Amino acid sequence: MLYNPPVGGLPNDPYVTGNPTSATPGSIPSGQSIEYPQREIINAIIAGGLTPSNSDLFQLAKAIQGDGMCTSMATGTSDSIIGEFSPPISSITTPIVLYVRALEENLTETPIFTPASGIIAPEIIVKGPNLPLAVGDIAGLGHSLCLQWDPTWSKWILLNPATGVLGLPTSSNFDVGTRLVFAQASAPTGWTQDVSDAANNRMLRVVNTAGGSVGGSADPTINNVVPAHTHGFTTGIESASHTHVLTDPGHSHAPSVGSSFVTSPSGSWNGVSGGVNGNYAGGATTASAVTGITASIESANHYHAGSTDNGSSSTNWTPRYNSVIICTKN
Repeated sequence: MLYNPPVGGLPNDPYVTGNPTSATPGSIPSGQSIEYPQREIINAIIAGGLTPSNSDLFQLAKAIQGDGMCTSMATGTSDSIIGEFSPPISSITTPIVLYVRALEENLTETPIFTPASGIIAPEIIVKGPNLPLAVGDIAGLGHSLCLQWDPTWSKWILLNPATGVLGLPTSSNFDVGTRLVFAQASAPTGWTQDVSDAANNRMLRVVNTAGGSVGGSADPTINNVVPAHTHGFTTGIESASHTHVLTDPGHSHAPSVGSSFVTSPSGSWNGVSGGVNGNYAGGATTASAVTGITASIESANHYHAGSTDNGSSSTNWTPRYNSVIICTKN
């Protein structure tokens, strides 16, 4: 919209308020000066998705606040995106930000965009500090793309790429055939999951030589208790020389003094007869005697064998783990 000066004035003349007291004539407004500002405001309200109404005098502010004039559904193809805005964008000179709702995932790293087909030439979409997009940075149907025009690079910057801007794996960071471990359910865009036996139910081994090989034959198992089991053992043969000490002194036997020595003998015995008892008065004893027991040094070879008891633990020993997948860069 142009500036509409007072009737009869020059293109940029100001309006003057009349003052009868000082005989100062006021400016005569033209019809355009009254009509055009209203139409400009109404057009902005409509472009913002609102219906003009005299009951709401904040509609212009709401239209600007809502960014409805900067939002468009995408047309074109997955890697040649076209926006259709209302009002149409005829030129771009400043870092304007536009929102485009995508229909498809980008299949290349160099998709292009124009906000006005046939009017503004399409330019490449990049991300971050002028980095190429990864395949899938435009995530497909429903991804609301935030695109900022950069007049220095003459490119559109995607401010919300699906795989991140910096420090995250993108297609441009890895060579074809690169293998990585991902802690997610499926392969990211641009990668293919290895579903062979070489990538199933295996432990990771860190080496300081060449990697990438596989080995072993047994599957790692995850038990929540220790299985019932026993441990057997056998010692080696032991040879130990040893002795046994035995004391066997000689000794004799005699009855107690005063006790009957002979009771009712028949006939005569040692001059005693007729049933007379003789009492032992002490003195002589039996001859001294020994048992003849001996002890000698023995050396015996032997071993010990046995087993532990059968048992198991009820403690939950299931280790905490993450399921990961191995993927190869396409």
